[in-house]
Amino acid sequence: MMTTPGPARTRGISLVEMVIALAILGMMATLALGGLRLGVRTWETVGQRVETESHSQIVRAFLRRTLSQAVAVLEPGDQGRSRPLFTGDGESLSLVAPLADHLGLGGLQRLALAVEDMGADDGHRLALTRTLYHPPGGQDGGGAVAGEPERHVLLAGVPQIRFDYLRDSGDGGREWTGRWMDEPKLPLAVRLTVETQDRRPPWPDLIVPLRVTAVSGRP
Repeated sequence: MMTTPGPARTRGISLVEMVIALAILGMMATLALGGLRLGVRTWETVGQRVETESHSQIVRAFLRRTLSQAVAVLEPGDQGRSRPLFTGDGESLSLVAPLADHLGLGGLQRLALAVEDMGADDGHRLALTRTLYHPPGGQDGGGAVAGEPERHVLLAGVPQIRFDYLRDSGDGGREWTGRWMDEPKLPLAVRLTVETQDRRPPWPDLIVPLRVTAVSGRP
């Protein structure tokens, strides 16, 4: 006697298989979330590095242009000897340079760069103070500077910042010195050394040759 086969029974998922599947899904989710977090951290790190590098390049270009335009404005010094308005040491630098063309004012400006200590944990910053310059006895009533000072922070949070000045050594050679005071002329070049932290891109020494044009500070 022949029997007609009935419908096949559907096999369900056992508890063990379900636990294994959930464990695999959990591992995949963990890996995916970890990869997302790593990607976000990598993107943030790259973004910060690009921003820092961009800022460093802007500051370097500004300093190179500003220092290279230093003018040897001569004013009477001790014993009637004229000296250029350019002084500096390892932590400060003062000079006279033309006003930027885009300001449309003409004339000269007095620039002072100063290294400021922000504290043991915060490092140092490089600040720029800008003031209009007028010759003694000019329209400002005899003062060398006029107008409200304008201050900008160029660099901040770096371990060390230092200025050096290139001079003739007297025997046909040249040497760097950390002080330029009461000199009869401008230095041959200015060097800015910036020591950066490990997480920041390195800052190569900025060496800017100066031109030797001299103008009188008298009206």
